Amino acid sequence: GIFGQQSAHSKVGKTCQFATWNVRSLVNSCGPIETASVRGERHSIPEDRQIDVVVGKLRRLSIEVAGIQETRWFGREMYSVGDAIVLSSGRPVPLSGESCSRGEGVAVGLRGRVLRAWRAGGGQWRAIL
Repeated sequence: GIFGQQSAHSKVGKTCQFATWNVRSLVNSCGPIETASVRGERHSIPEDRQIDVVVGKLRRLSIEVAGIQETRWFGREMYSVGDAIVLSSGRPVPLSGESCSRGEGVAVGLRGRVLRAWRAGGGQWRAIL
């Protein structure tokens, strides 16, 4: 489940929910190499993506910022998932013939007011590693 759920109050009295979640893996069974264990079409999207389950849970709990650990995704990407943006950073995408061993990977999920503020500020990010 979601590990560390916190609330923060702004000066206008609204609450913003923050959380962290060690998901153990968000790797799908098929799809693009960045997010799936079996390489599929670059633009194919599995119907039951693991990240959709996570974003659905964040929505139900009204969480606007989530630190997500152990995604096991490759690359540094920004994904639009339902009403959220997921910024991910993982190992570099392996070249043909290289090991596809998956290890760590992290992501930040943004929703609601936090996502709107991020977009209003230019919506820029850069993964560091």
